[in-house]
Amino acid sequence: MLVMAILMAYAVYVGIREKIKTESNWADLGPSFWDLKWELFIPVLIMGGLVTGVTGLDESAGLAALYTLLVEIYLYKDLSWKDVPRLTKSAIGLAGALIIILAMANALINYVIQEQIPGKVLEFMLQLGLTETWQFLLVMNAFLLVLGMLMEGFSAILVAVPLILPFAAEFKLNPFHLAMIFILNLELAYVCPPLGLNLFIASFRFNRPVVTLYRTVVPFLLLLTVALLIVSYVPRLSVFPIDKDIADARAEAE
Repeated sequence: MLVMAILMAYAVYVGIREKIKTESNWADLGPSFWDLKWELFIPVLIMGGLVTGVTGLDESAGLAALYTLLVEIYLYKDLSWKDVPRLTKSAIGLAGALIIILAMANALINYVIQEQIPGKVLEFMLQLGLTETWQFLLVMNAFLLVLGMLMEGFSAILVAVPLILPFAAEFKLNPFHLAMIFILNLELAYVCPPLGLNLFIASFRFNRPVVTLYRTVVPFLLLLTVALLIVSYVPRLSVFPIDKDIADARAEAE
């Protein structure tokens, strides 16, 4: 929500700077939402199942996929049942590639744990004088940024989380706060030249050389960096919605 607010404010600023003509027509708002009615039901389907406990995360994902397929076939008619084998083949290829990536990442995690690398790195950091939380946050953000630029998201998560968790515990970081920092770092890394994943996706989508996008993403890099710094150094933003759940879990553990 913080990132969305920052990006919306920037969009308003650009609109005013470029003198883009605006319209204030609230009558069009209702029909616009009606046009999106089938898409808007997807988060309701997912969150409804999770909140009520009827479905787990994997079941919710399966329901959302089935719902999307049925909407595309019977309502929008963009697909037919004849397309399902082709889509299934494509999905299996993607899943197979991800499984290989995850398997290699898991092997690397096992090696990291076996060699007790987090403990050795922590000892090295303490010898360098990195004893303050703000110092650790700077080093961690730089590490996650580089990792996110070089690795795909799933692999980055599997490799980095076991490395970082011992340090986070040492510096008394809330795991939910750490998770938000991690997600924002990945988001920043995906648009960071020269290897950001989203740059290559945009290059492919709009048929433009990657290097032509570098200058375009600079404002967004700065905005995401601001958001990352705010989230990193204001932990309350990451945990206030779940304070009660955390307190209940701690009480149950005690």
